[in-house]
Amino acid sequence: MVQGRRTAGYGDDMNSSEARRAPEAAETHTTAGGLEEELLRLRTAYDNLKKSEERYRLMFENVPLGYLSMDQNARLIDANNALLDFLGYSRDEFIGKRFADLLVEGVDYHLNVTFPAFKKSGISQNIVWKVRKKDGSVAIIQMNGRVRYDENGNFIQTHCMMQDITEQKKAEKALRKSEQEKALILGAMSDRVIYHDADMRILWANRVAADSSGLPLSEMEGKYCYAVWHQRTEPCEGCPVAAAFQTRQVCTGEMHVNNKVMLIGGYPVLDDNGTFLGVVQVSKDTTERRLLEKQILDMSSREQQRIGHDLHDGLGQHLTGISFLASALHCQLSGASPEESDDAKQIAEHANAALSLMRSLVKGLCPVNKDAKGLMLSLDSLAANVENMYGIACRFRCDEPVLIHNNLIATHLYYITNEAVNNAVKHSKGSCIAISLSCDGDMIRLAVADNGQGGFLETYNGQKGIGLRTMEYRCKMIGAALRLQSTASEGTTVTCSLPVSETMAAFAGEYGE
Repeated sequence: MVQGRRTAGYGDDMNSSEARRAPEAAETHTTAGGLEEELLRLRTAYDNLKKSEERYRLMFENVPLGYLSMDQNARLIDANNALLDFLGYSRDEFIGKRFADLLVEGVDYHLNVTFPAFKKSGISQNIVWKVRKKDGSVAIIQMNGRVRYDENGNFIQTHCMMQDITEQKKAEKALRKSEQEKALILGAMSDRVIYHDADMRILWANRVAADSSGLPLSEMEGKYCYAVWHQRTEPCEGCPVAAAFQTRQVCTGEMHVNNKVMLIGGYPVLDDNGTFLGVVQVSKDTTERRLLEKQILDMSSREQQRIGHDLHDGLGQHLTGISFLASALHCQLSGASPEESDDAKQIAEHANAALSLMRSLVKGLCPVNKDAKGLMLSLDSLAANVENMYGIACRFRCDEPVLIHNNLIATHLYYITNEAVNNAVKHSKGSCIAISLSCDGDMIRLAVADNGQGGFLETYNGQKGIGLRTMEYRCKMIGAALRLQSTASEGTTVTCSLPVSETMAAFAGEYGE
């Protein structure tokens, strides 16, 4: 009985112990399962990390940019093949070197300034170094890098990318040298040279141009030339530079600027694709040249007048006397000696013919009388001669007297008119020519118009003949402006405009009239 109870009690104890161990076993099983899962996760992460490292290493070794890594003492601890190949070192030769060992110059600056700052800030941007390769050649590199720190902010290593900029620096140096040479050449020129951008703003000017403006170049940049030199809000009328912007073609012309005569040229600048970039302006001071040209022209005109007067007062009087005496002798001998009388008559006729020829020469040398009304009389005579000689209707119109006291200017105006009339007779194929002279306030206007075929500019493709160039030259000499209008089937009009007081006064003061 007792034994049975003991047996029953022992079984109960066993069951109770197993019951207590069951939760522990379950917990152990659960823990083991979790460890297996964690181990699997870690293995997967390790595999992914290894694959990532392999991809990184593959990219790292094949990237076209050089890579290097330095420790806290700026010793090289890693590099990719691109950098090793570029510098000519094997990996064993390269690793362990100091970065300073590669430098041609700036070692102290690297050790004491840039690398300490790099370690502290964690970033290095666009630092340029000159390094020496294993073969002794020198290269220029640009470095960008970052620092890797641990979780406590302690320095671990650098990651730096290197780019070879040797050729770029050579090109920049060559460009700077070229620009300096151009600046020296343009700066040595006596002409004003200005480069305008596509919006007509000043980009660059040489020393002469800057000096003439009274402003330093830095204050000229971005402004308009007409604002800098003339305090205007729009381009000057008739400016060749403005015309070059409009036409995209080379334009030249003369302008009066601050009592100076400037020969100005506008030269469009196009790139290889034909895109308009701007205009180069070259301005040459031709005041002295114009002064000399005018003095020579005035001397020539005065000499012509002197010769004309000498012919008229000297040879003319002698021919007149010979004609008078021969005519008187003819009358005296007409009854007594008819043959000798005829000889005297022939002498008188030859003398009169020589006198007429002499008067024509004098008229050519001195086409305008010195009287203030001389131009009006000469133009009226010119119109009559054209009609008589060519059978073309030619009329001179002057509603109000236009008095010009300067005979040299009047003579130039006559020659301008004569050239315009000759062009109309030769080329217009018209039936009528009109010459007009008028004075509107302070402006004298002289015009020659025909009713011919027109299209003068198109006919000659814009090329100027000697006659037109001569007219332009004479206009410049007296400070006048010449305008040519020629439309197909509508005839041609040549207009010469001359300021009465301002231009003539400036002309006299400027050129020593």
